[in-house]
Amino acid sequence: MFKNVHTLLLILSIITFFDLPAQTADEFIKKGIIKKEAKNYTEALQDFNNALSLKPSVEGLLNRAFVLYQLGDYSGAVRGYTAVLQLNPNDKEALLNRGKALYASGHNGEALPDFNKVLELDTLNAEAFYYQGICRKTAGAYEEAILSYNKTLALNPDNAEAYNARAIARYFMGDSENSLQDFNKAIELNPSYADAYFNRGNCKYFINEIEDACTDWKKAGELKYEEADTYIKKYCR
Repeated sequence: MFKNVHTLLLILSIITFFDLPAQTADEFIKKGIIKKEAKNYTEALQDFNNALSLKPSVEGLLNRAFVLYQLGDYSGAVRGYTAVLQLNPNDKEALLNRGKALYASGHNGEALPDFNKVLELDTLNAEAFYYQGICRKTAGAYEEAILSYNKTLALNPDNAEAYNARAIARYFMGDSENSLQDFNKAIELNPSYADAYFNRGNCKYFINEIEDACTDWKKAGELKYEEADTYIKKYCR
């Protein structure tokens, strides 16, 4: 009987936590983090806004910037991370995530210095090397991009996205042989990687392996890669 009463009180306390309005900034942040982890970003944003209106904090700014990014408000995310960096210019989390937000909003040239700064502070940050490579590739600096991806893979050899990205850079440099090897490795690590199938199809088409290219594009289409059908209709029998 006492065990059941204890369980009932526990359930009531959990219900009360979510139903009663939070009164402090810390309570709003706790509720916001729970919603963020559940990917309920819109409601999480409201909680972080409430927390910051009561008591500005780095934790609140970082969490709000994160959910703004997830909601596609990249400019808002940039502003949030910038506010953190005004308090601490060496905050690696803010630098890395501001770089991502800048890149996502089309500001590749502004994103790259953030990733470079992270790597000055942390020479073993595989994610920063990866995004440094993405920025370099976007700028057409393919050789430098490959160097960044090499460092990513030295730190994280199971990173399928880095293999795919390095393959693209090699493809644009005309190195089809090594490009195909990287696409193969990306697919080996992630057999459901639609981007890698599509990109490998492009590489195979470039070296006149039309039938194999079509096989890859069809697989990409099965995995819901949007452009695949256009290529299949245009180039495949």
